[in-house]
Amino acid sequence: MAAKGMYLIIIPPTIQDGIKKVQLQQEVMEPENMKWQKAVILYVIGESPSIGAMERFKTSQWNFAAKPIVSYHNEGYFVILFSSIKDKNEVLYSGPHTMGAKPLILKSWSADFNLYNEVLKTIPLWASFPNLPLNCWGRLTLSRIASSLGCPIYVDECTANTAIISYARVLIEMDISKELPKCIIVQDPSGKEFEQVVEYDWVPQYCKKCLMVGHDCDGEQDRAGATRKILKGEQQQQRAEALRRVDSQLTNPWLIMGDFNAIMDIEDMVNGTTV
Repeated sequence: MAAKGMYLIIIPPTIQDGIKKVQLQQEVMEPENMKWQKAVILYVIGESPSIGAMERFKTSQWNFAAKPIVSYHNEGYFVILFSSIKDKNEVLYSGPHTMGAKPLILKSWSADFNLYNEVLKTIPLWASFPNLPLNCWGRLTLSRIASSLGCPIYVDECTANTAIISYARVLIEMDISKELPKCIIVQDPSGKEFEQVVEYDWVPQYCKKCLMVGHDCDGEQDRAGATRKILKGEQQQQRAEALRRVDSQLTNPWLIMGDFNAIMDIEDMVNGTTV
């Protein structure tokens, strides 16, 4: 007898054209769908913390929620199951979140969830519209404006209540594999157009080589190359200054044999050959 497991029963599959097929039933799956609708997918950019670390995080950060259940997937993400939709939404819409200075990505669970197509490509970002005209702050108008950037999800409390009118702040699911727009063109009912600036609370790095969020191989190589150029310039300047000091101490003519600038680092070449 299983102590903590669950007994199963035989339910024969259907056979169509000689192929076995498992036919799932909506009424049977609905209770599980309702259960997991209270869950969020959580991904930590840059590292995969232990489940113990995640338990401590949710206890310290989400102590208002009634004992959410943490589950770990070996692809590097967590599923956090809350006891109510209210608790889930309070966490989901209160971001952005960080864990040990590492940004967190939070998304509502869905039956067709795929880590690489969603969490590592399409993620919720808080976008702000500075100086947006107040007559554009209605639910449908904000939805229409935000839809030009992605899939609008939610506006924060200050925007909903117009408590802060410097900017409207909206949570939008956006494709970060593409360049995020910095402005959009809005046309009012009279046909007049204006350019609306878009600002983001946080813009994650996305590597088009690795198809991963959290780093950018091309950007890192560019920064490394720029650093090498700076160091090389500094080394050349230091050597030139040293030679000027030597020259000031000598009275007879002197000559440097060879090119003292020829080899400055491992990537330099002599006659086309790497040194």
